[in-house]
Amino acid sequence: MLLDPQYGFTNGAGFGLGFTPRGTGFTPMAMQMTGSSGGINSLLAAQDQEEERKRRIETIAAMVAGRWGFVSQEGVERCAKRLGLPTLWEEKKGEGRRVLTIAGTAMLLEVEFEAEEVMGCVLKFPGSGEDVGGRAAGGAEVLRRDLEGEGYVKLDGFVENMEILGRMDRLGGEKISCFDATDGMFRSLEKLWGREIEREKQQGKEDVKQEVMCRSSGRPRMHTRGRVGVALQYWMERRLVLEEDKKANEMDIDDKESDEVDDEADIWSAIIECEASSAELYPSIRVSDAWVSEAVERPAPVEPNDIPGNDSSIDWQDPPPTLLPLDEHGESAITVTESNHLQQPKPPDVRFVAKFEPPVIVPLHTALQVHNSVGSPISQEMILSTTYESLLFAGNEVQNPSTEPRTVERTVTSYDSATETSSSHVHKYSLFPQQQDWAKAITHLPFSHPRQIVAVLPLLRQWALTGSILRRAFDSDDGFTPPKANGHSTSQDQPSEPTSFQTLDAELAAFMSSPLPNALKPVSDRVREVQITFKATPVPQFQISFPNPRYGGKLAGLNFMIGLNGIIGGVDVHDGAPDWGSNGVANGEGNEKGKDIVRMREKVRKVLEVGESIGAAVEWMTR
Repeated sequence: MLLDPQYGFTNGAGFGLGFTPRGTGFTPMAMQMTGSSGGINSLLAAQDQEEERKRRIETIAAMVAGRWGFVSQEGVERCAKRLGLPTLWEEKKGEGRRVLTIAGTAMLLEVEFEAEEVMGCVLKFPGSGEDVGGRAAGGAEVLRRDLEGEGYVKLDGFVENMEILGRMDRLGGEKISCFDATDGMFRSLEKLWGREIEREKQQGKEDVKQEVMCRSSGRPRMHTRGRVGVALQYWMERRLVLEEDKKANEMDIDDKESDEVDDEADIWSAIIECEASSAELYPSIRVSDAWVSEAVERPAPVEPNDIPGNDSSIDWQDPPPTLLPLDEHGESAITVTESNHLQQPKPPDVRFVAKFEPPVIVPLHTALQVHNSVGSPISQEMILSTTYESLLFAGNEVQNPSTEPRTVERTVTSYDSATETSSSHVHKYSLFPQQQDWAKAITHLPFSHPRQIVAVLPLLRQWALTGSILRRAFDSDDGFTPPKANGHSTSQDQPSEPTSFQTLDAELAAFMSSPLPNALKPVSDRVREVQITFKATPVPQFQISFPNPRYGGKLAGLNFMIGLNGIIGGVDVHDGAPDWGSNGVANGEGNEKGKDIVRMREKVRKVLEVGESIGAAVEWMTR
């Protein structure tokens, strides 16, 4: 018997027994004892069963660990301890209440109970600046809402927010406050937001909040939409529909309620937090609110810059670095180390990170461009062979063979204000990707300066709108349905008389709104076949074709592309009319028909901009 240094014992006599790798628990002696291949197979099967049993136990343990239970005194305390946060109970004599204190180094939360019901929360940040403490009440309100409700209230939302607070607390420790760092960035972004709002108002624009959020540097919010911390909101789906609804109800909505309406909309945000990172590999956080100058904007350049995301008018500043104080053994900067160098303060091993909710699906080359712009290239191991379509619809219930186009049926409803009736048609969408583009989800980006995040917002908006349009058509639970605003159906707000609209936006909002309660709802028996050809690069482009019943089922078409900041352009239409393209009609030249085509292009572009829906555009062209 020979000893092989790599595989262990092996039979060198050439009897066909070979060698046995280490770690299997199976030796040549065991092989001899079995006496047959059946015995060997039995042992191997037993080993596989044992490994499968271990995997199942680990899976069950992971599932149990992810279930935090329901709100109760014991449940909240247990969650805090599992998150590594110390707890302390205090009895309120004579009131029948107990207060649970959850403490960190720079964060303290008090949860008041009466029996098993949460009566209130108080959030404090000892040692942080006054601005952080002044906004702590908003964070306490978010946590209180996580813990309150009827019946059995799950602890998941509370745990998610406490994980954020606990992580930020541990990263800062006793020497630096991550809460001060993110609050300083919030104050700078808020200053920028205020100046851009003022600029839009000076230009006479309306609905300036949504305009700045979706076209400029975004809207900073603190402790909002069920999330503690700083969020930079940069995109709102179907914002123009909500704007028209607000105009119709502007006498009943004050500023505070307007924010609540925004909180019910589908908003895309960058959550600004901190994460561990070596200061030698990536620039550290800086605790400052001087990321922009007091004037915010620098004088207008001689040559105006019209490139979205490259706003040279913002007067960005570079705050000085934040350095950790020397530890107790360092005493002062004159201490000599073993390497015979003076011991100097060092930056913290913490960096800023923006976490995108929801993640943005983009082509791979766009993801590489975005990550490189912040100095965080994507490693080769993180690049997967996943197409844009498959990643965008990951988890979708609608399954199609890979060789067949993705197809789905949708019921599309539109409202005709002239006749006070609604009509519904079944659309059958078929998606034909023009090319297979690799893709990646942008879930988070490290950054060292807020201008880096502001600079990539135009790209993120472009793909946020692209993904929304495709999902609205093909996701199993996201068809084109009449939108709601303020949490109530717009059908209750429809006028009893046919409306004469002052703007196209108002007409489109009514076109996509819910019908009157007593309006007829005819449903067409015919299915409208809508073919969608999509191309992701170099810019997202759509080619739509469908039979137009207005012209006996002649084929109609619609082409458009989506640019930076989600701006829809390159719109071209063909409504199926027999005289299309003759005498310069297609280019809008010559006769009155040509002028109608130009107007139709603009209206269809506006339909896409307002509704963000292919179904709405098809219905508009066929009405």
